[in-house]
Amino acid sequence: MTTYSVAYTMTADMQSRAMLSWAKPTYSVAQKRKRWAAGAGLSIAATCALVWLLGQNLITAGMLASAGAGFYAALLFWLFINKRNTRMLMGFANEALARQGQTKASFSPENVAFQNDLASSQMAWRSFDDVMAMPDATVLRAGALIYPVPDAALPEGTNPQAFRSDLTRWMEAAK
Repeated sequence: MTTYSVAYTMTADMQSRAMLSWAKPTYSVAQKRKRWAAGAGLSIAATCALVWLLGQNLITAGMLASAGAGFYAALLFWLFINKRNTRMLMGFANEALARQGQTKASFSPENVAFQNDLASSQMAWRSFDDVMAMPDATVLRAGALIYPVPDAALPEGTNPQAFRSDLTRWMEAAK
């Protein structure tokens, strides 16, 4: 098949999962071990430095407790702000999603075209950075933009893996 045409209505759940699908770092086992060893080494060095400073009476236990409390308060504040901002971003995206209605998309070796109640666009394959698989969808990523396509919307008899393979091949050929 040289062209895929699909029509679907995106759900907020699928959009939220697609928005976060590419944000997960993929580290090899060796990279994970190096990161863990570096973290352990820094923790040991910091503990040794603090014990030495306490032994030299350069800092007191009260100063250390205050610094620790301040650090953890700042960390909790950052976590709160991060969660709040992520919720706000998801809310904005879901509000726009509710207005766009049904999406019609066409994928060919030349380009990708999307059309919904709010907009229509045609994008060259060199616009895209990645084609990713979710359990129930394919996600195209263009910079920070994501374009999820539910597997259920694929033409009858189309294997999602073959669809992703075609998209990846077309994207790589355009680079």
